[in-house]
Amino acid sequence: MRKILFGFILFAIVLGSTYPITAPADVWVDAALGNDTTGNGTQAFPYATIEKGISQISPHGTVHVMVGTYPVSSQIVIGKSLTIRGEGSGNPVVQAAAHFGSYMIRADSTVAATINISNLAFNGAGYNVYGVLRFYDCHTGIVENCSFRNITSGSYYGIGIVTSGTYLIQNNEFSTIGRIGTWVGYNTPAPGCILRYNTYTGKGDGDWLDYAVEVGVGGIARIEGNIITGCTGVASVDGSTSAGILVTTYYGTGTQAVIMRNTISGCTTGVAVGYDDQDTSDVVVHCNDIFDNDSGVDTTAPQVDARYNWWGSVLGPYHPTSNPSGTGNPVSDNVDFHPWGSLPNPCATRGSQSEIQPTFGTQMCPLAEYNIQAAETQLESIQALYQQVLGLDRDVSPALELIQEAEQLLEKARTYCLNSQNCIAGNILALEAQELLLQAHDLLESLLG
Repeated sequence: MRKILFGFILFAIVLGSTYPITAPADVWVDAALGNDTTGNGTQAFPYATIEKGISQISPHGTVHVMVGTYPVSSQIVIGKSLTIRGEGSGNPVVQAAAHFGSYMIRADSTVAATINISNLAFNGAGYNVYGVLRFYDCHTGIVENCSFRNITSGSYYGIGIVTSGTYLIQNNEFSTIGRIGTWVGYNTPAPGCILRYNTYTGKGDGDWLDYAVEVGVGGIARIEGNIITGCTGVASVDGSTSAGILVTTYYGTGTQAVIMRNTISGCTTGVAVGYDDQDTSDVVVHCNDIFDNDSGVDTTAPQVDARYNWWGSVLGPYHPTSNPSGTGNPVSDNVDFHPWGSLPNPCATRGSQSEIQPTFGTQMCPLAEYNIQAAETQLESIQALYQQVLGLDRDVSPALELIQEAEQLLEKARTYCLNSQNCIAGNILALEAQELLLQAHDLLESLLG
């Protein structure tokens, strides 16, 4: 019996060394109930730290973070595709427990990966924290439903998210940020980043700076549906001022930004374009509410297409020569602001679909045509992505339904804009098509991951 038992144990040892246990696709961490030594990452026996969860998860797996506070005292480096998701009724707190001269969480710049982060509350209170999240051009993913608070380092530094990858950043909150909420740059691969439905609350007046979003060094970003307030700080060292959004090629060419349907108020400058007269940023500013700022749009050189915005007045923005009677936010030279919206939310439908009350009538037609063309370009990209996923034996039917619905909306939009018969409706349908295509893109990317 002893020999048989010994032989069985030996066989098990050899088998175990030959066929290692596969890392789990789901791991749970719980700051209060977990243990990194005795836990195994299951719901019944969770780990205690996010770092342990990341180290044990299989590529493309999910780290489930239960409600609690998770101190981070050294940088977390992510070197594989994964999802980190807060669970429960309140967002788990990822709390700095040391000074960070770099980022609290950084993706490995040598490993291509899809990294998704959601439902977490990042807090740097009590420590100098240069930045929270850093992604590179080999990374894709989503950051959503997170909050970033007390991220400061010295008087003028502190960044929530820095990305060179193609990221969707949505439904996040930023407050008490040292300098920048989200920075997009270093030659972001097309189609770039999408920043939508985020809220940035600046620190107000003081010897500091605030930029909800900065795009530079060849960054590409679509900035849509965000609420930005309170960016009024001034740096005493050189007189630099704050802005809701800053776009520039000062540190590298190729920077592009489409800024649409945002609410930007209570800032020194709503949208600042360029650092100097050599700047070549490509910027479109449409359908925004830009009001109660010292300056609405200010550019140092590039021509900015800033039509169809609400400037806080039916008389439009103030410009000393192009619109001296305007009582809305001032704009600088090289800003094309005509036509402007005569109501807040200027590109919205007024009334029912069957009885649309246009904000500026046929003047909307150029914007509608622009958005139809943008949706068509977006559709081509989504169709190519769809073909990639089609060969992976995944259920693509939800994405296909979104694509088909978007195609139908686009066809209606083209009909509405034919001979300028109803460009308001055409524009709304084109924007709705873009939204559906964004949803299809997110679904297909998740299937690829």
